[in-house]
Amino acid sequence: MALPNFLVLCIDDKDIQTLHSTLQRFWPTHSESLNLTTIHENLRNLSNDTKFDLMVSPANSYGILDGGFDDAISRTFCLPQHDYRALTNVAQQILYEKWHGFAPPGTWRLFMSVCGV
Repeated sequence: MALPNFLVLCIDDKDIQTLHSTLQRFWPTHSESLNLTTIHENLRNLSNDTKFDLMVSPANSYGILDGGFDDAISRTFCLPQHDYRALTNVAQQILYEKWHGFAPPGTWRLFMSVCGV
């Protein structure tokens, strides 16, 4: 099975080097075949030509997207057309329906953005 293409958005070269060395150490059979593209740019400044099918958010178990990279996601894809908390509201609604508001450790949820992304 072919691995998908991964875009890694990171401004810090040291973190990218750590990613590559960790992949080589813990996943040596795939580290060379992994199609990984590193983008040294701020999320808000990405070119409109940059396309992706899925964005992974490190949101916490409460689905609050307001810190670190989650904050960048909310600011980039919601403001100014939508409320800053639009993505948080959708994530929390899903968590309430599935787990009464708190996602157990190691779980994840997939949801479509309400902000047109």
